[in-house]
Amino acid sequence: MQRRTYRLVTAGAALALAAVVIAEVVNSPRSRAETPEASTRTVPATGKDKPSVSYWHVWTDEKGVSHQNRCEMSAFKLQSISEGAAPSWIDKQNTPGATVLMVVQPVGWVGEWHENPKPQWIIPLSGRWFVETMDGKRVEMGPGEVSFGGDQNTKLDAQGRKGHRSGTVGNQPSVNMIVQLEKDPFAGKPCSAQDSTTNTTKTPLGSVDTYFVTQTSLGTPFQTDAGRFAQKSGGTQAIRSYAELMVSSHIEVNDALEAITKQKAPVPPPTLLKAAYGTIISTLETEKGPRFDLEYVRGQVAYQKANAALYQYEIDNGTDPDLKAFAQQTLPKIQDHLERAVKLERELKTP
Repeated sequence: MQRRTYRLVTAGAALALAAVVIAEVVNSPRSRAETPEASTRTVPATGKDKPSVSYWHVWTDEKGVSHQNRCEMSAFKLQSISEGAAPSWIDKQNTPGATVLMVVQPVGWVGEWHENPKPQWIIPLSGRWFVETMDGKRVEMGPGEVSFGGDQNTKLDAQGRKGHRSGTVGNQPSVNMIVQLEKDPFAGKPCSAQDSTTNTTKTPLGSVDTYFVTQTSLGTPFQTDAGRFAQKSGGTQAIRSYAELMVSSHIEVNDALEAITKQKAPVPPPTLLKAAYGTIISTLETEKGPRFDLEYVRGQVAYQKANAALYQYEIDNGTDPDLKAFAQQTLPKIQDHLERAVKLERELKTP
């Protein structure tokens, strides 16, 4: 018990330290190579502008770990699909040997860790579903949101995960059209490394903005994982309700952030707080009862304090106007979450 408590205190100290030393960390110089990127436009309201269609690409890296990236199809040409038909924007995908499937996943269906059987496009027609990859990222999708499943040849990790985990969301079945391919057109790489359809260079981020994006994107899987533990194991309704709020609000914030970052140059993966978050999650997995409540709530107080400091620093020192506006809109929610966590901490009695 003393060792677990020491580990948790150490992780909490790391969170608090991060809130204090943000200014020192973010001012370290970074070099960026400018590379061609896909168009940042989405499907336009009129037919005058060249569109792009976004999708989630699930892929396997050289270490056998699955990931998912937000990508775009942008090689559209204004042409007629058939003689006599008015021109429309068409992005032709040359993929011979395709098989089309219609799949209905019932309410509550969960496909535990598995690989996509073949490289395949997945197009939701109705209902909602989620995909969780081995890197901890979870994405929820519905009609109009496309995914590409290319996570073949992953390697079983220490947690028994391989490929991805998926399932339905909400109280409706998920109906998907699947187009299976004989060959992965992305060759096991994220779409951003493959796309050379345009010479548009996305906006590079400064050091403050880069740090803000990496740490904010890391906080989402931490809060959703911790929140789902607390929804099941929290000892009071107040803790379970708070945990439910953390899961839903962080998914919403992550979606809003990704809508901004897909217009920016890529940023390096987060590393600074990853170990601290992992320590807190592993501690929550082993605790029960009042000890679980205390450690979850204390971890939330430390996290919300560090998160509020992170967002305030972006507001004061960031240079990207989109990210600064995002931080200004989101900070009041974080401050509300901090007040809720502090209140929960006061209500708990130390065992």
